[in-house]
Amino acid sequence: MNILVIQMARMGDIIQSIPLVNDVKKHYPESNIFLLVNEVFHDCGFLLKDVSFIPISLGFFIQKKEMKDILPLPISGISFDIVINLNNSTYAKQILDYVVAEKKMGFGVSDRHSFEWAMYVTSFLKTRHLNSLNLVDIFRRFFSVFYSANEGFELENNIMINLAPKKNIAIQCGARNIKRQFSKDNYIDIATHYLEKGYQVNLLGVQNETQTAKEIVKKIGHKNLIDMTGKTDIKKLIHIVYSCERVYTPDTGTMHLCAFCNTPFTALFYGPAFPFETMGYFKMADVYMPDREIFSCYPCKDDELCPNNFSCHSFSFQSLYLNKTNNNFIKLCVDRDQIGQVLTPMNEMATLWRNFTKMYFFNIDIFDLQKKHVITQPETRAIIQRELKLWSKIDIKNLEVARINFYFLKPLIYFNKLSNEKTLIHKSLEFFKSYI
Repeated sequence: MNILVIQMARMGDIIQSIPLVNDVKKHYPESNIFLLVNEVFHDCGFLLKDVSFIPISLGFFIQKKEMKDILPLPISGISFDIVINLNNSTYAKQILDYVVAEKKMGFGVSDRHSFEWAMYVTSFLKTRHLNSLNLVDIFRRFFSVFYSANEGFELENNIMINLAPKKNIAIQCGARNIKRQFSKDNYIDIATHYLEKGYQVNLLGVQNETQTAKEIVKKIGHKNLIDMTGKTDIKKLIHIVYSCERVYTPDTGTMHLCAFCNTPFTALFYGPAFPFETMGYFKMADVYMPDREIFSCYPCKDDELCPNNFSCHSFSFQSLYLNKTNNNFIKLCVDRDQIGQVLTPMNEMATLWRNFTKMYFFNIDIFDLQKKHVITQPETRAIIQRELKLWSKIDIKNLEVARINFYFLKPLIYFNKLSNEKTLIHKSLEFFKSYI
């Protein structure tokens, strides 16, 4: 049996695809599994045992060549039994349409199992604060005919490295978007704190983050502060992460590599980075995010200019070391429930949507006892009651009118736009009424 998984996004997304690939390997142990990746990340191939990485250049698509000239020979010459597409991009969908397979799953697939799930999770892109589904669990649900929420949670790695424990930490100096990055003061505070305790501190990052690292090194000037920015391939990065007691990082591929290596990490999410969606799949993590009661613009979009002068970047790591409270930020706890990784505290509306997801997509009974403890805030109940009454009176096809009048039910507005399937809408409305 030949199985193709399409994952052409970044390194972090490749790592977040590992549990899905492990599901496939477990249920089809004799299969040949191929992973189609962006050629930039072809060196991640050794992360997955018994999986053939096939690199592809996205530049071909920009040049608008014929599909037969774009796809690598290993794909063009194979008839696949199953293809699973984990990218909601035009490129990935074009490949999905072109490749011959007996069964297709994932984004861009027309059968109800995949299509309804894909449209459902896509509906939260404009209402992200209501979403609680980690990307790992979104991927695994596409293969849910074999999905078991009680197994396969950890990012089982195949790399055995025995490194003697030592006083060693690392700091990721940047992220792909400046809106996701720590302030330079935070990098300096973290490094100084550990250097004073006799630790070696490694500065990690890609080539375009070397300037930040140089400024930190110049500011601190300590022999145990090691600048590794622009000097690590994936294997070297793994060796460093394995050797660390802890890694400090924004929402980056390094964070996901920590989860893969079972290395504790501290992650700070702000700007467009939202931990409920992209947090590393790992329990031994400290996670911080802006309080939406204070920063109502959070999470924002990657490609939008910040109108608030990066106000959500006011988090201070120094206050942690001085045992002071970061009142504007929330520390999240990492846990697991029946459908995957969950972070707490979660706002009541997001909890209600997660419960609906359990019932509708995973056939999990939500007991009455659970229902009584979901909505505790009178204002939350009032919003939901109002919107449930208003639903049948508003033309939801008029997006401008719908956006103005709905908040909690807004994901249904977008789902209705994306899909002609009305069962989910009817079931969700009935489900929410049972809580009121």
